[in-house]
Amino acid sequence: MLRHVATNATSLNLLILPGVCSRTGPSTKNDGHVSEGQTVAEGVLLNSELIPGSPEATIGQVQTIRCVSRGGSLPVTYTLFHNKSTKGKMTASEERGATFSVTIYDHASLGSYRCKANNSFTGDIYSKEFWFTLLEPTSHWLLLWMRLLIFLNLLVLTLVIMVALIRTGVWKP
Repeated sequence: MLRHVATNATSLNLLILPGVCSRTGPSTKNDGHVSEGQTVAEGVLLNSELIPGSPEATIGQVQTIRCVSRGGSLPVTYTLFHNKSTKGKMTASEERGATFSVTIYDHASLGSYRCKANNSFTGDIYSKEFWFTLLEPTSHWLLLWMRLLIFLNLLVLTLVIMVALIRTGVWKP
């Protein structure tokens, strides 16, 4: 029995057979993401996504990374990878996903991060790779030089105005 259902501007065809429940529409590709026109069994995860707390980081900062997935049956096991090494693993029994904390120790800590999601119906589904952007702290000496240059520019501007006023006779010292 084939039934057509429209949900949130996405149309799905539900195929209901005894003992089997699947849908035609979004489907997983080799990279774990969804495409139209293929069949996916109910309970199967459709994708995995990595959501950073902030895309920018500084050295010494603790960052949060949330791994979430769409579709599929719970529980879902999430694994966080950094440069292909496992950084953490959590099993989520709610749809909020899993939240990991990472500390940015140096430039090597910036990336590449990836999440893996799987449940009892699905093999491993990987998120896209993510890299933090390093925000370099502004040096104390650079700030001091900038303040000095601003002061010198204001002093020169004041002197130019004073000379112009004296020459025009508007101001007599």
